[in-house]
Amino acid sequence: MSQLKEIKDKLPISPILPKVGDLQVMKISELDNDAIFEGGIIENVELGGVKASDVAFESSLLKNIDLSGAMLRGIKLCDVSAEKLNLANADLERSNFDRVIIVGSRMTGVGIVASGLRDVVFKNCKLDLSFFRFSKLKNVKFDNCILSDVDFVGATLENVIFSESDITHADFSQSKMKKIDICGSKIEGIKITLEQLSSLTIDYSQTVNIVQMMGIRIR
Repeated sequence: MSQLKEIKDKLPISPILPKVGDLQVMKISELDNDAIFEGGIIENVELGGVKASDVAFESSLLKNIDLSGAMLRGIKLCDVSAEKLNLANADLERSNFDRVIIVGSRMTGVGIVASGLRDVVFKNCKLDLSFFRFSKLKNVKFDNCILSDVDFVGATLENVIFSESDITHADFSQSKMKKIDICGSKIEGIKITLEQLSSLTIDYSQTVNIVQMMGIRIR
């Protein structure tokens, strides 16, 4: 396989969105169970602490939405481009993200547990203390994100890229890993087994950290 093809294979598929002129501006004041929002532009919404299940956003643009502390279990995002979300301490258990990009968002302590993420990009996001326990991540990229103390315990990660991100003290215990690229990221104190190390692509500057994880002393 050529180097160009390897790089291409690592890139998540972008959201498939209608032209902006074909999107309808939607006003939301509340969320109901099983609500579906499709083909819309939704922005400047305050819904902190809201509770609803199985809500779906499809083929939509989201911007400047406050969902901090919300309980939105079973939420579905498909072909969504989102910017400046506040999902701090939100509960998104059993969620499904498919072809999604999230930019410049605050997601400290978010719980994306037992969820599925495929072709997802997090860019310039604050995800420290977040939970991805028992979730399945495939073709996911964290670009310039803060992921310190993130919990990936029991998760399945395939073709996941941590680019120029802070994953210090991240916990990968009991997780299944395949094709994980951590080049350029801060990795001090991550919890990972010797068996999992074979799944990692690292850069030269991270060699010392990896050697220390293996318990080897350097003089």
